[in-house]
Amino acid sequence: METLTADYEVIIVDDASHDGSEQIADELARQHPQVRVIHHPQNLGYGAALRTGLQSASKELVFYTDCDEPVDLQEIGRALALIGPNADLVLGYRIKRYDTLRRFVYSKVYNWLCRLLFGVRARDVNFSFKLLKREVSAARGFGMNKVASVVPCRLCGGQKGDVCFHKDGYTILRCRQCDLVYLDHVPRQESLRALYSAEYFRSSDKRLGYHDYQSLESSLMATFRVRLRQMAGFCPPGRLLEIGCAMGFFLRAAQEEGWSVQGIELSAHAAEVARRRFDLPVVTGRLRDAQFPAASFDAVAMWDLIEHAPEPVALMREAVRLLRPGGLIVLSTGDVESLVARLSGPRWHLYHLPEHLSFFSPVTIVQLLESAGLRVQQLRRDGAMYTLEYLAYRLKTVYPNSLTSLLFRALRKGRMGQWGVWLNLRDIMTVLAIKE
Repeated sequence: METLTADYEVIIVDDASHDGSEQIADELARQHPQVRVIHHPQNLGYGAALRTGLQSASKELVFYTDCDEPVDLQEIGRALALIGPNADLVLGYRIKRYDTLRRFVYSKVYNWLCRLLFGVRARDVNFSFKLLKREVSAARGFGMNKVASVVPCRLCGGQKGDVCFHKDGYTILRCRQCDLVYLDHVPRQESLRALYSAEYFRSSDKRLGYHDYQSLESSLMATFRVRLRQMAGFCPPGRLLEIGCAMGFFLRAAQEEGWSVQGIELSAHAAEVARRRFDLPVVTGRLRDAQFPAASFDAVAMWDLIEHAPEPVALMREAVRLLRPGGLIVLSTGDVESLVARLSGPRWHLYHLPEHLSFFSPVTIVQLLESAGLRVQQLRRDGAMYTLEYLAYRLKTVYPNSLTSLLFRALRKGRMGQWGVWLNLRDIMTVLAIKE
């Protein structure tokens, strides 16, 4: 590094390793004042380690790579010559790769999807040779501006958060204590009831709800049948409660599998559709007002719900109270630490504001469940079934332009729009947990 600049630092992030490498890193820091070592108290994964390093960087330019030295570090000099007024980020790639056929195909498909879905014009977005301006990492929510949070953290109650970004007049924060990403906004109960009106399920506003929720019935039912088969491995059919059951598609699928079902839904419109169309026992309102007896259910489902909850800890504890010992809780929610979320930044398709209030990672969702007395059995990323019309709508919402609008209109008019495809961007977590 001395051949490139005299003003540099080397940051090593030890992600709770147990092979002795942490002692080696600490010894390097003692011998070289430019070296800093940051230790995670527990293994948080590659994304968290990367974010820690970027947040800790203090120089104007930041270079990162992996500890197995996949590149010749002399190439940093070539990257430094390229960065400047016309380039904020320099990406490297390997000219020669010695991959298995399977890995080669995965890499090609993955990079092609990144180019198609996110407009990332890079040969290999995943290779660990990246030189960037620190101001770029701050804009993407890594090197974050520190502020005092107006709203306490919805997971740990911490009073201070760091600004990730601003969007649609709202501020997204990351808690300094537990790392939860959340919206710095507390909705009133009356505004929530107004939000989840009939318009939410058939909306012309691209920022709100669904363009036509009922048209998704076949694809949602296909997804729910897969999830019911996953549940069967942990709990036989019994008494099932779904919190946030919408129009009752999951409850109907569960009935077909032999479950005795009960639903609760905040939206009066959706609850009425579920009762009228499927004759389902659905209560309108909040869970804490329903006063279900303790330990009265064998399983509780919360599909795409927990991110909407103003008080996710209280909601989870009430759900656990209703569950018998050894009972099953299942939920799905987005993974804010997924590669898709990190690449998309504020344009991630699950940054729906203000309806989504919390954005969980594998670490924070497990923390939520364990704090309520649950033991996580599985954390999966299985994807879901979507119609082509819905995918075109989401694409138009995230990337509004004439081409995506034309694609959506074409699919909406034709039969092809109702074709279902199984899509897995690995940014949705499905979690199964047992009551201790």
